[in-house]
Amino acid sequence: MQQEKKYLSRKFRTIFLIFLSLLGLFLATYKLTESPAVWFDEGVSVQTAMNLATAKTPGMQVEPGVIINATRFMTTGFPLIYPLSFSFKFFGVGMLQARIVMVIFLIGLILIAYLLVKKMFGFRTAVLSSLLLVSFPVLYGNGKNVLGEVPGLFFLVLFFFLFYLLEKSQFKKILYYVLTGLIGGLCVATKPIFLILLPAVFISALFFKKIVFDNWPKVLLGCLFFLLPLAIWLIPLVQQSGGVSEMISFYGNIQGVSDFSQAITDNLYKFITEASPAYFIILLIVWTVAIIIRIKSKTVIITEMIAFLFSWLVFFGYLSTAGFYRYFFPANVIALLFLPVALSVILNYLNGRWSWVKNYKLPLVIMPMVLLLLIVHFFQLGFNSWVANYYHSQRTQTLSSYLKDQDPADSIFFYNVPEAVVFLPHRNYYQYAALTPVAAIGQEQLIKLTAGVPDKIMTVGIYLTKKEVDFSHYQIKDEVDRYLILEKVR
Repeated sequence: MQQEKKYLSRKFRTIFLIFLSLLGLFLATYKLTESPAVWFDEGVSVQTAMNLATAKTPGMQVEPGVIINATRFMTTGFPLIYPLSFSFKFFGVGMLQARIVMVIFLIGLILIAYLLVKKMFGFRTAVLSSLLLVSFPVLYGNGKNVLGEVPGLFFLVLFFFLFYLLEKSQFKKILYYVLTGLIGGLCVATKPIFLILLPAVFISALFFKKIVFDNWPKVLLGCLFFLLPLAIWLIPLVQQSGGVSEMISFYGNIQGVSDFSQAITDNLYKFITEASPAYFIILLIVWTVAIIIRIKSKTVIITEMIAFLFSWLVFFGYLSTAGFYRYFFPANVIALLFLPVALSVILNYLNGRWSWVKNYKLPLVIMPMVLLLLIVHFFQLGFNSWVANYYHSQRTQTLSSYLKDQDPADSIFFYNVPEAVVFLPHRNYYQYAALTPVAAIGQEQLIKLTAGVPDKIMTVGIYLTKKEVDFSHYQIKDEVDRYLILEKVR
């Protein structure tokens, strides 16, 4: 009877894992090339990987035959760019080939998140956490586009998983030090925001000093493997930036925020007036209450402490930025994963039941609470979210159809629309792109517009009304989706 129960339990877990994978795969691939629509940052990443695959240079073409290495302007590192380049090299260049790579990272993130929570808190909690994650609409809004956040999150959650295994081994297994350090380095090298992992680990280590001091040779070994991917990312970055100080200056304020106090005030206001920031701060507050309870009862573990501090540090880092939601998205995902656990801790504490300390049990009342959140998630995913807004978009198809019919003899100037370059099947083009308010590529090409050198210009209407550049040699010929095609006046 006992063996039959174990068999049924194992079978049910396998069925759930298959269901979770298929659900994640469906949601990640639904309208894959159209929803969300291609946009600026995605174009920069795809171009960089495309040129690495075809011209051996990770950069952006600014005129026919000239590719500028864009390493120092990139906020997405080689852990994403290399897989993209590999996909282009073997399967051809295209938006489908690029976003398939993102699907792999998405499914990988969903599965490793399930395994992490299952390992830490059991199967039932893992079911709730993974369902919250797989239904979270922002995951696909940021994850189907070719951006660094979801790949970085994949490595981050894998880091937590390996660190937990290291913690369970009582910090004795050398292999876990090596793997944890290596994956942590890949996480940080994917996108600068994940540098916040370093202070989170350091502060957590201060709570568990004995572990560090008793195992310092192994800790140093883990640090060495952490530095390997970091060196692959940073050495070219420093070389391209002209030095460490210039690199730090650039990445320290990449959005060119001029008034930090005003930025902090504006961003704090969002947490009480806008749904996405409010949802995030509520998750953090709930988790904080649970962490305080666990610290008092001396049941908190270092893995969760790192994840908790990472999320709060992302929150504080977000306040002084330009305020785009995806800047706090990684912390939002982590806080969401630990929500069922946090609610369980609080409810058990309020009920005066402490059995969960030694033998964690999920209160049944958590089920309807999570179910309500799932209903909200799936409603937004289907009807009221960034990804849902583009279910009927045809931007990729429209751009691809229009640009593939362009005469290769006609040169095109892509003015601040790097995403459109991906669809042009030839190399007879010029390009200017303001990557951030403090960094642009192809500025020296703008004089060619004044001189009327390119045959055509592709841009969006807002740049015509701003009149920052002289377009007097050109007139509007076509409108393709949100893009305008200007043709030289003969």
